[in-house]
Amino acid sequence: MKEYIEYCTGCGLCHSVKGIKLKKNQKGFLRPYNVKKDDVYFFKSVCPYYNQVLPDDNSCFWGDYIGAYSGFSTDDTTRYRASSGGIITSICKYLIGEKLVDGIIEVKRDNENPLNTVVVISHTEDEVEKAIGSRYIASSPLLDIKEMILKNETYAFVGKPCDVLVLKNYINKYHDLENIKYTISFFCAGTPSVNANISLVNDMGVKNIENIDYINYRGNGWPGKYVIKLKNGNSKSCDYIEAWSKFLGRDVQEICRFCFDGIGSQADISCGDYWNIKNHKPVFNEGNGENVIFSWTNMGNNILNDMYEKHLISLNPLDNFSRLDDCQPHHLKRRATLFSCTMAMRLMLKRSPKYNMSILKKYTYKVSKSVQWSYFKGIVSRILKGKIN
Repeated sequence: MKEYIEYCTGCGLCHSVKGIKLKKNQKGFLRPYNVKKDDVYFFKSVCPYYNQVLPDDNSCFWGDYIGAYSGFSTDDTTRYRASSGGIITSICKYLIGEKLVDGIIEVKRDNENPLNTVVVISHTEDEVEKAIGSRYIASSPLLDIKEMILKNETYAFVGKPCDVLVLKNYINKYHDLENIKYTISFFCAGTPSVNANISLVNDMGVKNIENIDYINYRGNGWPGKYVIKLKNGNSKSCDYIEAWSKFLGRDVQEICRFCFDGIGSQADISCGDYWNIKNHKPVFNEGNGENVIFSWTNMGNNILNDMYEKHLISLNPLDNFSRLDDCQPHHLKRRATLFSCTMAMRLMLKRSPKYNMSILKKYTYKVSKSVQWSYFKGIVSRILKGKIN
């Protein structure tokens, strides 16, 4: 039972559908407590610890997609304000505008607490716009999902790859929440803790969280700045990549370090940054946002093509994946080294998500043996130092 708590994603679904009690741990992530033995079957049915999906056919390293594209919103304001190219916001507005859904279940900034998120259902295009942008902090979009939605309405869900995986597992297993017809996700490198956020804020000279009005993690350009807006009208900012690499990305949930599918392949559509490249490395100079876009289902692909025909988005087929390899090195290395990391955990008698090792091994070819060995040694070193329990 411990493993499901240790590698919990904090999505909150077990609370909504099973009434399991949750509380925040020392890092600000929701975790179940006082769990009963009868609940283990539910965890085993839906939770990522036991239900990671691995494409056995790795003819494309990035997954079994229906369509792969680069693109952006043709609405210049949406494209500018969004974290990347504005594709997800445009999809949500399209679904509402075409009356394909009654609402979009999504996460937005908490106006009462700058280091918190709230789950909302957006019913209009204006409400979708108000939820624009990334939130690099804990979120639990499935916490009250059954209470929020109406059985006679249809919804789309926007969430992290693990949120979508849990939701899909639950729908397929229990045939509930089936009026959530569409799922949209985004490339995720991990969920930063509240502690990581506080360390970043403090480093920028803000010692009292109560002085903060709100935080913009990205957007208003590409990638845009990390901006703290203070209640006195002043603001502080730093580069997005500095905020992520020095603080936010260094303290994420444990399961995030062993996540194969940070690109959201269980959703109908997922999007990431299609960064510009120099010397085979991503560059983060300000520019016009552009997404890499995957459709993972025919339904998702039909949506993208209809949006393109209606001139709502720019959409260009992704014929050459070498740029994607270069502009998303984190996701490439995570997928390619997870075999080594998982092997290290097992040899050191530590729990880790239940992967099929023979399938994982098929994805190692994208990095050298020396890189594989480096990741293996890194996991062993962290275990010996007590950084992995």
